[in-house]
Amino acid sequence: MVILLVPTLKIVLLLAAVWTVRTAELITVEGYEGGKAEIRCPYKEEWRSQQKYLCKGDCPVFNKDKVIKTEEGENSASKGRYSMKDIREESVFIVTITNLTLKDAGRYWCGVDKWGQDNYIKVNLEVSEAAPTITTKTEPTTTASNPDSPTPSSLATTISPSSISSTHNGSGISVIIIVSMSLVTLLLVVSLLIVYRWKCNKETAVSSALTVNTGINREGCDGVYEEINDRPLESIYANLPTIPSES
Repeated sequence: MVILLVPTLKIVLLLAAVWTVRTAELITVEGYEGGKAEIRCPYKEEWRSQQKYLCKGDCPVFNKDKVIKTEEGENSASKGRYSMKDIREESVFIVTITNLTLKDAGRYWCGVDKWGQDNYIKVNLEVSEAAPTITTKTEPTTTASNPDSPTPSSLATTISPSSISSTHNGSGISVIIIVSMSLVTLLLVVSLLIVYRWKCNKETAVSSALTVNTGINREGCDGVYEEINDRPLESIYANLPTIPSES
């Protein structure tokens, strides 16, 4: 009797699992090779404290291929290229798969571990090859136009905010340099003029003093010379001292 009861119980559980899986919701997620995919799995509010997991393949009752799951009491997990975050306030957990490959495509199941039969949401992940990067090469075209008319490149340069700001900064720096050089030159010229004026005044004062002193000395010498010339020789000799003779 016990031997028959065990297979019967297994069959009932398998049928319940198949029925639950078939009646589960379907979520389709698309991604590109080398990119990432984000799977959002909603659940009921009363299951917020339950463990969540992402199962790959058929996800049978026994031997589930759980690529990632949360531990009891935790709301996040990380395993290789898989990461999981349980946002309990919104009753949804998010599984992110990075560095997608073509082998990652297939069927997945969002599962909530609860007593009895787990709750599932079917997920269909589609991974496409990386979109080829299209590079367009534009060749310059020569067209007859007015020389004064602006070319597209010049228009782009004029409209570019970075070029405008750089031009404005360059002109501002040039103006500052020119004004600074002008002020320095002006200060040097004024200083040279002051020094030159001071030297001229000093030389004028020295020459004036020499002229006054030279005139006074000459006048004194001329007066003495004229006085000597006016006096007769006899008077000069009479004033000389006499030498007494031996007799």
